[in-house]
Amino acid sequence: MHVTIHTAALGRAETHITNSAAELVRMGFNPSSLPRVDRLKALAAALASELEAIRDEGGRGAREASIALTELQKASMFGVAAATADLGKPPVTYSTGPAGTVPVERDGGVG
Repeated sequence: MHVTIHTAALGRAETHITNSAAELVRMGFNPSSLPRVDRLKALAAALASELEAIRDEGGRGAREASIALTELQKASMFGVAAATADLGKPPVTYSTGPAGTVPVERDGGVG
């Protein structure tokens, strides 16, 4: 697996996704079947692969790369949570009044 990157600075570049990076973000586990979830996980796994290489080189940046991998795993999970937050729920509407902007109650509860 790989991710292709196109930027002004790089032009076209590819990053190989390692098996350990794919496992870190649990690529392939997507019960929602949302393409956005798969994209988020692939991007996170590509970054994880680059960080693993820095960590495994054992230089001065190894510790920072290890910390970044932990934080990336957390960010990936929150990204998936954000992408799937509205599954099966009606959208929240807001009302602006004297108390400011507040969620409108739905199904007997707020938000």
